[in-house]
Amino acid sequence: MSYTAQQLITRSWYLSGIVARNLQTVTGDQINDGLMLLNALLDFKQIETDLIPYWTYIEMPMVANQEFSYLPNISEVETATFNIDVVRYPMENRNRTNYFGSSRVDNISTLPFNWNFNRGEGGGTIGFYFLPQSNYPLKMIVKMFLSDVTLQQDLTNIFDPLSTGFVASITVTNGGSGYTSPPTVTISGNGTGATAFASISNGSVTSINLTNAGGGYSTAPTVTIIGTGTGATAQANTTRYTFLQTNNTGYDTSYIEYLRYALAEMMCSEYGIVFNPQSAAILKKYERKLMYVSPPDLVNKKVSVLTESTGINYGDVNIGMGYRPS
Repeated sequence: MSYTAQQLITRSWYLSGIVARNLQTVTGDQINDGLMLLNALLDFKQIETDLIPYWTYIEMPMVANQEFSYLPNISEVETATFNIDVVRYPMENRNRTNYFGSSRVDNISTLPFNWNFNRGEGGGTIGFYFLPQSNYPLKMIVKMFLSDVTLQQDLTNIFDPLSTGFVASITVTNGGSGYTSPPTVTISGNGTGATAFASISNGSVTSINLTNAGGGYSTAPTVTIIGTGTGATAQANTTRYTFLQTNNTGYDTSYIEYLRYALAEMMCSEYGIVFNPQSAAILKKYERKLMYVSPPDLVNKKVSVLTESTGINYGDVNIGMGYRPS
């Protein structure tokens, strides 16, 4: 059964008490304001991830010899593994201090045993150490952003455009010359939303950095560089998320009911009135329940050095390629 955003907004106005049920009708301006507030509420869940109850299992290829990969629309990564043929290997999550602050040898391409995820604008960046020496399939359990919606969109049936394709990186193929300031970068193709900016040095374009990976790109888009200099060219590299369970990122009816109460509270705040205390108590109850739908795995694992196993050594990484004879 469909449940449109407009239905949710209308019911939220009545719940807020700003519009009297059976006595008043929600106006067009109120519908538009409600849509703006609803999308603001969904966007805020990018940082309020404990109130996103959905974990999604996705796959995408690693990039050989590349440490960092941008993950658009992802707010949290719980687990990450990679495959060699049919064998799946775990990687260990390292915190920022350990990953970026500890000593190591850079630029070694072999099997990636460690990973770190850093939130950023529009998603986050996952790093691997060692560098993957091949385009290994990367499988992750993640929390994804809640997508903005339109008025007639069915909230129970939302399919993520990132399953079609997004811009993963942009490679400068010719730096050009004569650029006295960073040129404008335009990305055009059969998808939408990808944006980037250029960096220059000594009059040449040295790199192009993504600010939004966009979505819906089934083929690589065209990158155009316009500025004070000439000759700079670049190539967009696209990839996509493969949803291993389902790419329907819509909401079940229980979560929509939570959104109705949360949106009504925002409407009251916008109008400077007090949200009904009884309704506020129900909202708090919903929030507590949501935090325990998919709680973090806090199981302790005992580790001992007094075992027969020698751990992972140079031979495992560079000769056995992750395989070890029994």
